[in-house]
Amino acid sequence: MNTLELYIGATFLRGAFAVLLLLGAERILRYRLDPECRRRLWLFSLVVLVIPQMSVSVLPVKLDLSEAAAPMFRCIGSAAGNLQADGSAPESRRISALSATWRFCSFHRRKIEAAALVGLPLPALLLLLMRYLRCRRMVRQLPPVTDRRVLELWTRVLRETGSLRRPVILLDSSVIGPGPTLFGCFRRKLLLPIERLKELSDKELSLLLEHEYHHCRSGDDLLNMAALMIWAVFWYNPFLLIVRRKIRSSCELACDHELLRRHPESVREYGMLLLKFASNSAGTVVAIGLSNAPHELSRRIRGMTGGRVVLMRRRRLLRWGVVLLLGGLMAAPSLLVAVDVRPARNSPPIREAQADPRPPLPYLTFCEFLERSETGEAKEVSWLLDYSDPFPAAGSRLILEFRGMRHPIPLDRKPRWIRLLHNGDAAAEKWHWETSAQQPPSLRKERGVERRVIPADRNPVYISVPESAVPAALLLEIEGITPGNLDEFRHP
Repeated sequence: MNTLELYIGATFLRGAFAVLLLLGAERILRYRLDPECRRRLWLFSLVVLVIPQMSVSVLPVKLDLSEAAAPMFRCIGSAAGNLQADGSAPESRRISALSATWRFCSFHRRKIEAAALVGLPLPALLLLLMRYLRCRRMVRQLPPVTDRRVLELWTRVLRETGSLRRPVILLDSSVIGPGPTLFGCFRRKLLLPIERLKELSDKELSLLLEHEYHHCRSGDDLLNMAALMIWAVFWYNPFLLIVRRKIRSSCELACDHELLRRHPESVREYGMLLLKFASNSAGTVVAIGLSNAPHELSRRIRGMTGGRVVLMRRRRLLRWGVVLLLGGLMAAPSLLVAVDVRPARNSPPIREAQADPRPPLPYLTFCEFLERSETGEAKEVSWLLDYSDPFPAAGSRLILEFRGMRHPIPLDRKPRWIRLLHNGDAAAEKWHWETSAQQPPSLRKERGVERRVIPADRNPVYISVPESAVPAALLLEIEGITPGNLDEFRHP
């Protein structure tokens, strides 16, 4: 279990705990839990779902996940053991496509997880960006609000409740048809369907504008976009979808609560106003709108009528005590539990790839060096010999065959150089072989392109000789190794 798996698992479990705890608290407390407290609790749950899990040793509870990580180690170890040294599956153990895919994913698990971490959130982020840009393109075409009554009521709302830190631009959205909607992050725009607002009374229009004012003052537009971006990045956690929707719903309930606190006599008028803008369409998720689906509106209306009596009985100390208690319970898994994901000592280690039990077949490596005359002709060819480790030099010999000449070279002392001298005549007797333990003094270090491996399998290996149309054949003979017992060795 690596850091990414721990992060995903911890956030999933903490999300399940926090979301279920808050849903149960809302169910039990019902209207006794303040809407503003719900909003802050759901915001805190959003933070709990994305922060990494603590691993500090000073935390009181230590959770050891070594046993949970051991099956993965054993699975990878068994997959590695079923492969040969070159990474291929043996002929006697052909596996199915599904098993091969699983083993491939096991070996490349870290790369796949890193690619998924970077690549999988991109489609959700691109979709969110496309929605935002499409909505922004539509908003840019809207004209500003020129209705005198709307502008006067908006000015009165600002004068009675206080000015906003960031200004809001009022636009006429009668062309595109949505209800009152707050859109934008840095330059906020309030979309108002002026044709539909003409049917409202001054009191209803004032309540509508004040509702949108509370959205602007609370920064619900920025909060909604932040929740959308976090959900797009951590889309694999289904509890983030619940938290995102609950944050949006709690923002609406908080605005309703603040509005009715200022106008407690307008519950009926405000409820009728919400029903006038009820819509079955989902609308856009990148904006905050007054219109909601019927089931959401029924919840808001029940909250307004049910919390009306409780407003006078609620004690501030008890309310914040409940909030702190729920927040502490949600933060307990992160602040009290340290996670240890190191492999357990008694867990079986990962098996390395099973090596071939047969010993390697001894071999020599030839690397060509060339010495040329003043006219550019090759007058001397030398080969550097590299021996495999260990190499049975005693009783071994290298046989060179060239132009009918057979020259055995004993390898007891492991010579390092073989020289082929040419006296200027193409006759076979003018070629002379020499061996040396050191580099010849007259040799220029001009490395050739040929680098050949000569195994001790009694098969000749042919090496080209400059200025000669006939190649040289080299044969490695080692005592005890014959063509009949080559199956007892593995080839290099």
